[in-house]
Amino acid sequence: MCSWVYYNRAKSVWLSGVPFIGGMTVSGLPIWVARTWHEDYLLPGCAVDGTGYFAFEGQVIKKNDFYVFFADNANYDFLINRNLLPTDNCVVAGQTPRNERLYVGKILEPNCQAIGWMHNGVCSAVLPGEVVHCSAQYSLLQKTYW
Repeated sequence: MCSWVYYNRAKSVWLSGVPFIGGMTVSGLPIWVARTWHEDYLLPGCAVDGTGYFAFEGQVIKKNDFYVFFADNANYDFLINRNLLPTDNCVVAGQTPRNERLYVGKILEPNCQAIGWMHNGVCSAVLPGEVVHCSAQYSLLQKTYW
């Protein structure tokens, strides 16, 4: 079972459970899978140490309130799709104003844990201070156990 739980940095209280960990920073902090509303888009992204990071039109959007993905880490994982197209078990975490699906994606670069969103075959994510786009080396968050 999975759910999205609202997080506000000022409150920083979980009712129960542990967020899904999508990766770790170089300093060892967990990277949470997150999403937020921004200009009529529901954007997947990531959160580190209480701050959410989201890619939008080439800009880094930082938020102190967002939703965090809660799920059993044993039942979800980032998996490479050979054809780079989403399957039925990929996590839909957002949408455009035209109701197009945005999937949780992770860019696969050496020493990179950039989590963001995939749409039309391109993964967009935030690295420190910049938005990166990748159309070849990314994985999608998927349910691995039914």
